Amino acid sequence: MLLVVGEAALFFILIAMVEGTSAEAMPAAVLLVLVVVTVMSSAGMYNRAVMCRPNTLLGRAAVAAPVAAAASWLALLAAGGGGLLPRAAALGAACTVIGLAVHGATVGLLNAKPFKCRILVLGSGARARKVAAMAAASGRRVVAVGFVAWDGEACEGLAPLVPAEAFDTPAEAAAFVRANGVEKIVIAIGDDCQLPLAALLECRLGGIPVQDFQSFCESENGCLDLDALSPDWLIFNDGFRMGRFRRLVKACFDRVVAGLLLVLALPVLVAVAVAVKATDGGPVLYRQERVGEGGKAFQVLKFRSMRVDAEKGGPQWAASGDARVTSIGRFIRRTRIDEIPQVINVLKGEMSFIGPRPERPVFVDQLRCVIPHFDLRHRIKPGITGWAQTNYPYGASVEDARNKLSYDLYYLKNGSIFLDLLILVQTVRVVLFSEGAR
Repeated sequence: MLLVVGEAALFFILIAMVEGTSAEAMPAAVLLVLVVVTVMSSAGMYNRAVMCRPNTLLGRAAVAAPVAAAASWLALLAAGGGGLLPRAAALGAACTVIGLAVHGATVGLLNAKPFKCRILVLGSGARARKVAAMAAASGRRVVAVGFVAWDGEACEGLAPLVPAEAFDTPAEAAAFVRANGVEKIVIAIGDDCQLPLAALLECRLGGIPVQDFQSFCESENGCLDLDALSPDWLIFNDGFRMGRFRRLVKACFDRVVAGLLLVLALPVLVAVAVAVKATDGGPVLYRQERVGEGGKAFQVLKFRSMRVDAEKGGPQWAASGDARVTSIGRFIRRTRIDEIPQVINVLKGEMSFIGPRPERPVFVDQLRCVIPHFDLRHRIKPGITGWAQTNYPYGASVEDARNKLSYDLYYLKNGSIFLDLLILVQTVRVVLFSEGAR
């Protein structure tokens, strides 16, 4: 968000320097900035994983620049033109290129050690190794200064190890933290291990934040760790707020977005319907039972992308390069056009625009037996798109369902209108680059 705000301010200043600060130029400059930032975000240029891969970031910018140029010109044309209209396309493309340069400088700066948060990990077992992997990943904001070999846990492959004696007394713990410039302590020991409460309290009162393993995973990965998820953490942690006002706002948001999409996509829907019908003469729409809010079943609507006899052998997961998919079906799956009829489910109140992906009853029965807390995702309405869909590839196995649940629970805990808007923008990236399509 800081990068978005900073670049938006920079774009505005540059446009004002080129076009002046007249009363006519200022509203047009604001509109141009909004268009450029939205296009860059839709292309995934603010995604952490993309930003940390120079070649990927360059490829996204190559797509975003011409799109920003066209969108800037069209936006100003729709707004009534003005003095910036002749140069709108050039300004939009130029801002995108400048944004690419700022992105590169920002990544280089944040990857420098002085700008990383120095964490001390209490633990040396399986959870500590997960923290080490997160800290070592490219583009992470943290660096592990040490792992405290605590309570007899295994310590293979972790360095530097810190002897447990460093936390024997509050004074020793505080001295170690100060001497090593520790800025945060992450608790990564098993649930049955005893905590050095007096030492941790001394560090906490000395201004050093202490964070549990699950909260660290949540903030760093944007998902929950299912292996460490416990009922008491779910009960006592902040979040999971879905009151009447939030439900009302979300329902209004759903109806407005779904209605607009249905109107704007009408020509595409007609063309796809004709193409699907012409492929093999079968039905245009595909109805399939899915599990919705509260475990209630409903019929989800999609454009048919598979042969009519695709499941004559019974229900099965979709596979990469699935032979059951028709020629037109492959295209509408890759572009996600097959999902658009689900706006009818949204308008009927069976789905939300944003939420967990609805699964089939036969798979729900299978998954709830092997994945703890799986039914929690049915506490809210399923969605056409969602946090899991924009952060994890297409799921077609039990392990994929497990990984996607970790993102669904993050959304259930942290859902907000701001997060919904972010997911909408990131959905454009998923569609544009066919991420995870099968």
